[in-house]
Amino acid sequence: MASEKAIADATAGKTRAEAAAAAAARVKADTETRAKLATTAVRVGAIANPAKTKNVIPVYPPVAKSIRVGGTVHVEATIGPDGEVADARVVKSVPCLIRPRSTP
Repeated sequence: MASEKAIADATAGKTRAEAAAAAAARVKADTETRAKLATTAVRVGAIANPAKTKNVIPVYPPVAKSIRVGGTVHVEATIGPDGEVADARVVKSVPCLIRPRSTP
């Protein structure tokens, strides 16, 4: 019994360590991407005020919808030379409105 518990604890510890290592790798990759974009950013002339070009209806996380939570999410975005969003991150939000990153 004690050895089974020790094996289970060791396995759980290894899983947590692997998850922490993966999270650290993601943070490092995000930091490297931001650093690269910061050095390649191009600012040309005066920057016009942003204007909405498309109306997107928000998709609320099911948990937030079930407890009727609403709020504002502040997003910081880096726009690449081609005009597409190169990187985006949530700066401020109601915690239950934050969803995992989606891939295009």
